[in-house]
Amino acid sequence: MKIDTIEQSYAKQLADLISAESQLGATLIKFAGIATDERLKLAFEDQLEQTIGQRERLGKLLAKMNGAFQQQTCAVMHSLIEEGDAIISDGGDAQVVDAGLIAAMQRVKHYEIAAYGLAIESARMLGREDDLPLLEQSLGEEKGASILLTRIANDGNLASAAEPVVATLTMGRSALATPPLPAPRSAPR
Repeated sequence: MKIDTIEQSYAKQLADLISAESQLGATLIKFAGIATDERLKLAFEDQLEQTIGQRERLGKLLAKMNGAFQQQTCAVMHSLIEEGDAIISDGGDAQVVDAGLIAAMQRVKHYEIAAYGLAIESARMLGREDDLPLLEQSLGEEKGASILLTRIANDGNLASAAEPVVATLTMGRSALATPPLPAPRSAPR
C-alpha cells in the first residue's frame, strides 16, 4: 500500500507496533523459561503482561482509524527476535546466558521506545490528542522495563557477566536516573 498521508503513516506505525508486540509475546515466554535469575524471570513475565495490554491499546487506536491498514510482520522485531534466539542457541554459563538475554531484550526495548516515540509525535501532528495517553502509557512501560533490565544486569551475580554487554547498551549510570519504576514483584526466596 502506498502511503500518501501522515494519517496513513500513523496507521502503519500502529500496525507495525501491533505486529512487534504480537511477535514479542512468545519470545518473552521463552526467555522467562530460560532465564536462571529469578528477578529476570519475573521481569520477563511482567513484560509479557504489559505486552498484552499494549497490544490491546494499539488495537483500540488502530480500530479508530478510517480504513483498515493491512497487517504485516514487523521486520525489525523479527530480526531482533532472531538475534535473541541466537543467544539462546549459543548456550554457555547461566550468568552469561542471562546477560545475553538482557542484551537481546534491551535491543527490543530500545526499538519499542523509538517506535512509540514516533507514534506519539505522529499522533500530535494529526491532532489525535485522545491517542496520546495510551501511547504514552506504553512508552513509559518500555522505558521502565529497560531500566529494570539494566538494574538487574548491574546488580549482584549478573554484574560481572553483564558488564561488557550493559556498557554498550547504556550511556552511563546517569541515564538510569529517569523515570521511577513501578514497585517490582518480589522474587521467591
